[in-house]
Amino acid sequence: MKKTKTIDYILGIITGMSIMLAIWACTSNPLNASYSSVQEVKVVNASWEPVKVEIVE
Repeated sequence: MKKTKTIDYILGIITGMSIMLAIWACTSNPLNASYSSVQEVKVVNASWEPVKVEIVE
């Protein structure tokens, strides 16, 4: 039996492994922020007062 691998087989193995690695990397880390890593929380859609600016030329 011939034991040589074709280029399509090798590229398929590499592609499959890279897809599995990417899926594992994206699903294994929940990316939760712990209490010590949160430094400041600011509400951005709150009402605000406009600042008056005078343009001097």
